Amino acid sequence: QTVNFRESAMVACYPGERRGRYLRHCDTGRGAALTVILYLNDAWIDEDGGQLRLYDEGFHNTQVKADIDPVFNRLFLFWATEECPHEVL
Repeated sequence: QTVNFRESAMVACYPGERRGRYLRHCDTGRGAALTVILYLNDAWIDEDGGQLRLYDEGFHNTQVKADIDPVFNRLFLFWATEECPHEVL
């Protein structure tokens, strides 16, 4: 797949003290081709929450592929397709 255009950015903050989360979804609704996440959580600890959970392909699939800790300066990219359902815990 080739990305050869610009798109709008979505910026989000999920405060640890309120345990903000983003329920499972695919990024297809906003017309994105690629999802890029840069974590800016200085001094993040596990109790803060905010892990990114990736599921196996298929929106209703409950099989967890990976949990990604939001550690400082981590850059994470994945295709914004129905093959990549995810949520913020």
